[in-house]
Amino acid sequence: MKIAELTPNVSVGGILFGDSIENYDDRQFEYEGEILSSAYQSYSFADIPVSAYVEDGRIESITCETECVWQGKNLINLEYDEFVVIYPQKPDKIDRLTVMQEDGSDGQEQDVYDYDEIGLMLWVFDNKIVTVIAIVYEEE
Repeated sequence: MKIAELTPNVSVGGILFGDSIENYDDRQFEYEGEILSSAYQSYSFADIPVSAYVEDGRIESITCETECVWQGKNLINLEYDEFVVIYPQKPDKIDRLTVMQEDGSDGQEQDVYDYDEIGLMLWVFDNKIVTVIAIVYEEE
């Protein structure tokens, strides 16, 4: 299995932002379906522990839930306080969102930190990063 190594605003595990999903061998990924009212399609990759969200055939964002290696550290399960040491910039936005649990139990309150410059959304529960969404933010 390949490492889900993050290169901010470029790629995760060699999957390039803005690239056509057609550029990847269809044996490398599995189509998971449409999300967000059919605006995006989701693909999970067999050899890299990530999911890619695709709009109009182009990779728009990549979600990591088990591994996202940046600056030699896996951000998943990293204490948020340790991330701040690695990247001491203030987040551009902070939200608290309820994430529904797959087993149908009550939702979990997670803090979401957006870092536009490096294209990261960090979903944090109990001071640990549980999900990383890498995205290239468009200039306004």
